[in-house]
Amino acid sequence: RITVNGKEIDVPEGKNLLTVLREKGENIPGMCHMPELDPYGSCRLCLVKANGKVTTSCTLKTTEDLKVETLTDEIIEMRRTALELMLSNHTGDCIGPCQEGCPAHSDVQGYLALIAMKKYHEAIKLMKEKYILPAVLGRVCPAFCEDRCRRNLVDEPVAIRQVKRFAADYDLQNGPWMPDIPSPSGKKIAVVGGGPSGLACAYYLRVMGHDVKIFESMPELGGMMRYGIPEYRLPKDVLDADMATVVNTGIEVETNCMIGKDIKLDTLRSEYDAVFLGTGAWKSSEIKIEGSKLDGVTHGINFLRMINSNKDLNIGKKIIVVGGGNTAMDVARTAVRLGSEVTVVYRRSMKEMPANKEEVREAEEEGIRFLLLTNIVKIHGKEKVENVELIKMKLGEPDESGRRKPIPIKGSNFVVEADSVILAIGQYCDEKILEGMGIQTIKGKIVTDEVTLQTNLDNVFAGGDSVTGPSTVIESIAMGRKAAIMIDLYMKGKLGKAKEVLLEPSKHVAEIYRDTELYNVLFDLKPYNHWKTVTERDYKDAKRIPRVKKRNASVGDRVKNFSEVEETLSEEEVLEETRRCMSCGCMKVFDCKLREYSTIYDAKQESFVGEKSDFKIDDWNPYVVLDYNKCVLCGSCVNLTQEITGEGIVDYVSRGFRTKISPPPASSLASMKEQVHFIGDMIDVCPTGALTEKLPFVKPGPWKT
Repeated sequence: RITVNGKEIDVPEGKNLLTVLREKGENIPGMCHMPELDPYGSCRLCLVKANGKVTTSCTLKTTEDLKVETLTDEIIEMRRTALELMLSNHTGDCIGPCQEGCPAHSDVQGYLALIAMKKYHEAIKLMKEKYILPAVLGRVCPAFCEDRCRRNLVDEPVAIRQVKRFAADYDLQNGPWMPDIPSPSGKKIAVVGGGPSGLACAYYLRVMGHDVKIFESMPELGGMMRYGIPEYRLPKDVLDADMATVVNTGIEVETNCMIGKDIKLDTLRSEYDAVFLGTGAWKSSEIKIEGSKLDGVTHGINFLRMINSNKDLNIGKKIIVVGGGNTAMDVARTAVRLGSEVTVVYRRSMKEMPANKEEVREAEEEGIRFLLLTNIVKIHGKEKVENVELIKMKLGEPDESGRRKPIPIKGSNFVVEADSVILAIGQYCDEKILEGMGIQTIKGKIVTDEVTLQTNLDNVFAGGDSVTGPSTVIESIAMGRKAAIMIDLYMKGKLGKAKEVLLEPSKHVAEIYRDTELYNVLFDLKPYNHWKTVTERDYKDAKRIPRVKKRNASVGDRVKNFSEVEETLSEEEVLEETRRCMSCGCMKVFDCKLREYSTIYDAKQESFVGEKSDFKIDDWNPYVVLDYNKCVLCGSCVNLTQEITGEGIVDYVSRGFRTKISPPPASSLASMKEQVHFIGDMIDVCPTGALTEKLPFVKPGPWKT
C-alpha cells in the first residue's frame, strides 16, 4: 500500500512507480519512458516527491508505505524548468506565423493545404472551426495573416484572403457545408445585435446545442457589414448568402427590435439563461468647432448607413472628408461614386494613417485628393456649408496611441470650397442606453472581464465594437466566438474555474487533465507556441514565385457605380498561389508532447537563452524527415530501434552540446528503404516532431482530423 497525494492505494510491490501512477489516473508528464524497457530518465519530467525526496518516478519501484506527492509547488517548478531547458535548444514553429497573426487563430496552413487539393468544402469546414462568414472575410478582411506570412522574407506574402474568397464562393455556389447540430442542451441564449460578433456568438452557441435568438434593431441582419461597408467592397447578395449559413443552423431572429426600447434587458435576463451584447459602436465622435451643426455636415457612419439603406442623398459637388481610417476611405470612395469631387483631410502623414493601405491606394486611383498634415478648424456658412477653414500641422512626440502627435502650425490657415463635410473621426457605443440598463461603460465602451467577457451583470456578456471600439470584421467574429465559449462554460458552472486555468494553468494541472472542457478551452485560447528566429538569409535559397496579381475593375468603370471592384481569382490562379505556402508550422502540432506540457506547465521559450544547435535537416528519405533541431534527446527512437526492434536505425552521435540522434556513420535515412516499417514506428514514438512522415499531398497541412 502506498500513499499518493494523501490518498492510500493498493498496488503491486516492486512495480515501476511511473507506470503505477499513470494506471491510477495521475497525469505524470514524461517523454522518454517506455514500459518495455528499463528506466531511462533522460527527460526529467516525471519528477515526484517520494518520502520527502525529489526523484524521477520512472526510476523508482513501489514499496510498502511509500509516500508520493506529484503536484507540489516545488515539483511543478522543477518540471517547468526541465521543459524550459528543452525549449532553449528546440528550434521550430508550432504553428505558422499566419495562424498567430489571425485574430481568430484559424488554421491557415491547414485550409491552404486543403484548397491546394481542391477540397474546398473541407477547407470551409476547417475555417468555420474558428470563424464564420468566409466569403465576407474573403472580401473585407485586412488579412493580418498575410502581414505575418514568412514569404515576406522571400518575395511577397501568400494571397491568403483572395484564396479564401475563391473557396468560400465555391462553397456557397455548390451547396454550402453546414455543421451538424447536437441534441438540444435545454439552454437558451439571447444575442442582442446581428453584426459579426453577434452572429458569431449565436453560431458557436448553436453548434454546441443551445437555442439562440438574435434581437436586431435594424430591418436586416449584418450590422456594420450591411450598413457600414459599401457594396463595391461587399455585395449584399454575398453577405446574405454567407449569413444564411449561420442563421440556417436553427437560429431565431427578430429584427426592428431595439434593446431598451422594444425589449428590456431585465426581461431577457429573466427569460434566457444568458445574454450576449453585440450592439456595435454606432455613435459618432463629435468635433467641437464652429459650424459643426450646419446643414451639410454629417458623420461618416450615418452617411454610409443612409447610402446602404438606399436613401436618396444630395451631398453636392465638393466634399471634404475628415479622418484617416477605413470609414473615411469608405465614405470618400462612396462619395466619388455619387459624382462628387472628394478631398480627404487628415491631420497626420500617410505613414500614420490607420486605413488599409490598399484602400488608400485605390482611393488615390479613383481621383480622391489627400490633404495630409492638415486639420479642420472651422466650417463657414450661414445655414449651409459654404467653405471649410483648414490649418497645416506638424508632428511632435508620440502620444498615447504611439503615433506622433499633430501640432498646428500658427498662421498656416487656408480655406477650401465645400458643399458637404463628412466627419469620420471615430465611433463609440451609446453609453446612456447601456448605463440605463445597468451595464457599466467607460469612454464609450462596455466594461468586460478581459478573460471571460462577462459584464458587471452576472449572466450578461459582451463583445465586438461595443467593447473594443471600431474594429475589423474578423476581430469582432473572434470575440463573438470567445464569448460563446465563455457563455457555455458559465451555463455549466465552470466559468470561474476556466478563468483560473487560463490565467495560471500550472496551478490547476490535475483539474485540467480531469475535465476535458477545461483542457479544451486552455488549448483553444491559450496554447503554447514555439517560434524560431528567422531572417531573409534563412530563405536565401527559397524559390522566388510571383504572387498572383489582384484584378480590379478599371477606374473609369468602377467610379460610375457600386458594382464590386475586385474580381475573384480563377481556380488555376488559386492552386498556383497555394503552392507558394511554405508550410511553416510543425506536422506534430496536434499531438506534440512538448507543446502540451509547455501549455499546461506555463513554460516560457526564452527563460534560458544561449547557444542553439543548428543542424541541417535530413529529408533524403522518401518517407520521413529528420529535423535534428526539434529533437530534445529523449531517446525514445534510439531505445525503440536499439532495444526493441533491433534494427539500429539511429543512435546518439557526438558528445556534449553537439549530441544528436542520427543513423550510424557511413549511413543515412535515405539508404534505409527496407526499414520503412520501423521508421514509421520511430515517427510514432517521437514526442516533438523531430521525425515526421512525408505525406503524398500537394501540401501536407497538417489539419486536425
